[in-house]
Amino acid sequence: MNALKRILSLILVLGTIFGMTILNGEITNVSARDYCVSETCKAASAAYEEATQKAEEAQAHADTLEGEIQRLQSEIVMMESKIAANKAIAEDLANQIAEQEALLAQQQSGFAEIYTEAYFDQEESELIKALKYKTFSERAEKEARDESIKAQISSSANTVKETAESLKMKKAQVEALIEDQEIQTANIAANKAKQSELKSKYEADASKYNEDAKAADAIKAEEMSKEIAKYNSIGRVVASGTNSYPYASSCPQQNWRYTGKVILAYGGAICECTGYAGYKAYERYGVTIGSWGDAKYWGISASSRGYRVDDKPEAGTVGYQTSGTWGHVVWIEAVNSDGSVNLSEYNNRYSSISGGPADFGYRVNVPAGSFRYIHFR
Repeated sequence: MNALKRILSLILVLGTIFGMTILNGEITNVSARDYCVSETCKAASAAYEEATQKAEEAQAHADTLEGEIQRLQSEIVMMESKIAANKAIAEDLANQIAEQEALLAQQQSGFAEIYTEAYFDQEESELIKALKYKTFSERAEKEARDESIKAQISSSANTVKETAESLKMKKAQVEALIEDQEIQTANIAANKAKQSELKSKYEADASKYNEDAKAADAIKAEEMSKEIAKYNSIGRVVASGTNSYPYASSCPQQNWRYTGKVILAYGGAICECTGYAGYKAYERYGVTIGSWGDAKYWGISASSRGYRVDDKPEAGTVGYQTSGTWGHVVWIEAVNSDGSVNLSEYNNRYSSISGGPADFGYRVNVPAGSFRYIHFR
């Protein structure tokens, strides 16, 4: 953005040096004269600059907030993935706890069975116990084995119980972590919503300021058009009458050089030498000049259509030159006693009333040999 501003500033400086006026990023007028002279135009120009600056600042804020919104969204996605992972861990721990509790219940059942058996053994009389076991050692071995099994079951049950308690503690910790992460996610989402709301406000401000700039630009253009028309009127009087070109008040600002759009009329683009000379031929003789091409080809085009082309100037003829990239055509207003000619033309910065191209000009005492001439009668 800063680089673009520097480029536009350079263009504006160069435009001032070469008489270029730039509105809204587009060249709309070329002149050695500043056409924004009325107080209304100056106020509109200042308003345009202020609104444009505010629009850029508001858009810059919106762009910054957009980056923050994207960062917050990334945080939300990251937190949601952590929550999902921890919920999976909590679910796995719950399954492990259920398995341990089932195992503990199974062991407690076996433990109870052994104690029941031992209880009934104790209730038996010594006579029955003596009859039950063949030898004393067999009885002692049975009792020792029962005590060992009891001890093993008790130890295993305690281990299972401790494992289950440890798993429950871990599960509680994970659930607490999930709760905290969900709170963090909600806070981030709330912050994101605030940033989005603020971004929308800045974008609305930028849009409003752009509309203000557009309105001010239109006022400035209108005021400049009035000044251009008034300034062009200074050059309307020529030896044989007036500059009756119907696009006079639109020149030079509507020329393709400044708008980027070519508007053809009377054999050429408006505010160009061909469009002007073509109109003068139409005005005086009713001749419609169509696709005669660039000015340098007008002699060939006219000759091929039966018009006389020679080196003898007359008032009311078109003088043409073939030199240069496009050549040049002029309208001969008068032939002087010394054989020189007076002429009117468009798009010759050396005779232009504004000092720039695409504008009306008038020259006197031009050597007749400077042109060849197209006669329409």
